[in-house]
Amino acid sequence: NINMPAFRRLALNRYYDTGDLESCEALALAGVAFDEKSRLPGLVYEWKLWLLKIAQKKGDTELVRTRSKELFIGECKIEFYRIYKKTFSEEEWAGELDILIETMKTPRGLSYPMIQSIGQIYVDEGLIERLLEHVKKYPDIINEYYRYLLRDYPEDVYDIFAHKILDLASRKTDRSGYREIKRRLLHLKKIGGNKKVTELVEVLKEQYPRRPA
Repeated sequence: NINMPAFRRLALNRYYDTGDLESCEALALAGVAFDEKSRLPGLVYEWKLWLLKIAQKKGDTELVRTRSKELFIGECKIEFYRIYKKTFSEEEWAGELDILIETMKTPRGLSYPMIQSIGQIYVDEGLIERLLEHVKKYPDIINEYYRYLLRDYPEDVYDIFAHKILDLASRKTDRSGYREIKRRLLHLKKIGGNKKVTELVEVLKEQYPRRPA
């Protein structure tokens, strides 16, 4: 039964190795359709990887572009973004980035993996100022990206960490919360935010005088 994943893999490898890319592509497309109906996203992803591999083997730039974009938006893995980007010339790519990011948005906004992926795109592109604005909008990703921002925007980085510490202090009043606040203060100090730590400690003492020791 070709709809059994093991059999489909065997057939895909056989067709690919013998150069029968049309049959290989048809089999992968059938796998996507079958396993989407079966709600098996892991297998759908596997067959879509095959479709990208086949497009690359064919040297079909438009198809590589389509397959890699679909995988990037669906999986939020930066390697697919990089493959997608390579299908454009430098001149073409100049206006494509914002279009891609806009395409990622859904009526409910951006998912967390998408938010992280956009941050990585800005790092790849060397768009550090845009990365800063992105992190300000989505401060939960500061831990992943502060290293790229620290040289040019240290005070902004310290402020983002400080706001997160104060937010944590407002929500967590037990000993575990205190330990986490202490850990974050030490981290902020370690990356050069000594002055900000001193200010925070005074604010925390004033607002939460009965914190556990």
